[in-house]
Amino acid sequence: MPDGGHAFEPSSKTDAKASMYTVHQVEDVEDYVCVRNNIPCKIKLIMTVKNPKNKDGPRKRLFVAIDVFTGKVFKATFSLTGTCVVPRVTYTEYQLVDIFEDDSYVTLVDDKGNLELNVKLPTKEALRSLIKVGFAEGKDVFVSVVSAMGRAEIIASYVRDYVQDPK
Repeated sequence: MPDGGHAFEPSSKTDAKASMYTVHQVEDVEDYVCVRNNIPCKIKLIMTVKNPKNKDGPRKRLFVAIDVFTGKVFKATFSLTGTCVVPRVTYTEYQLVDIFEDDSYVTLVDDKGNLELNVKLPTKEALRSLIKVGFAEGKDVFVSVVSAMGRAEIIASYVRDYVQDPK
């Protein structure tokens, strides 16, 4: 132990944060990048631009990117040779198992039988209504969830109706 009498213990919060993103140079359209306050976005356009205040200065990269959760468009500039925070983004399809009584959270199950309990119902009324009505009618409701930077949101849903074979 150091003189201070404290043993070093790795923080699980640090490990969890480290698994949410990597840091490296982004090269391609359709890659992911974090802009502003760690908003995970998908890059739609990359341009190399000169600094308008110093035309002889270093060039920069301009990214036009779309927020994976809201669809909002962002523009961000980064150093031409620098690195960026690159979020780990996953898209997963789940089947709806239950809607909590307070109408805010849902219980989901993936195709391997793993439960997901920390996903909120979407705030977009049309999507929220589709999920709630399909579930109330006893239909199989499936949702697509995007996860990034410690956040998970339902971004799409569909209801599967089974037609009985009249044989």
